[in-house]
Amino acid sequence: MENALSIPPAGSEPEAELPRNFSFQSTCHVALDLCNNNYSCKVALQPVLRHCDTSRCNRDSCMEALQNFYRTAELKWSLEIAFCLCK
Repeated sequence: MENALSIPPAGSEPEAELPRNFSFQSTCHVALDLCNNNYSCKVALQPVLRHCDTSRCNRDSCMEALQNFYRTAELKWSLEIAFCLCK
């Protein structure tokens, strides 16, 4: 069977130079602020904030709230929050 993807052998192509120092900025606070400024996102996020607090987190309630958030929030908001960078 022929491979659809051809991977060149190691050392056959020069590797691109990657910067040694990366400076990533946190984006979760921005995603949460944007969500809180949108009524439907804020309503969907409230149970997550209530059940997933670090000082009084109930694992089952938190997971249920998170699943419900991702089921009900608009894709834009759920992606912003799911893929935010927490530094």
